[in-house]
Amino acid sequence: LGLVGSEMCIRDRLITLVIICIISFDSFSYIFGSLLKGKKLIPTISPNKTYTGFFFGFIFSFIITFLVNYYYQILYIYQYLNQKIEDSISLTLNLINKNSLK
Repeated sequence: LGLVGSEMCIRDRLITLVIICIISFDSFSYIFGSLLKGKKLIPTISPNKTYTGFFFGFIFSFIITFLVNYYYQILYIYQYLNQKIEDSISLTLNLINKNSLK
């Protein structure tokens, strides 16, 4: 049942790419947000998130996932760009939603 052979390998690589994207975005957002400080993104919902952290998290996760994608040749470039933008927006909205429910 399901995917076999090379199709399964591509699925696993795509899942790995999404996980790397999320981890790198979150990590670099934290690192640069902590180091450079800056204006708060939405202080009433998440007081420690900054525009600087969001910007650098987006840029560095874009670079890292691009390099991983280039090495493994998981997605074509237009699919990659679309996926990266969707992942970043989705992650940000999920964090805002999760924090607003507190």
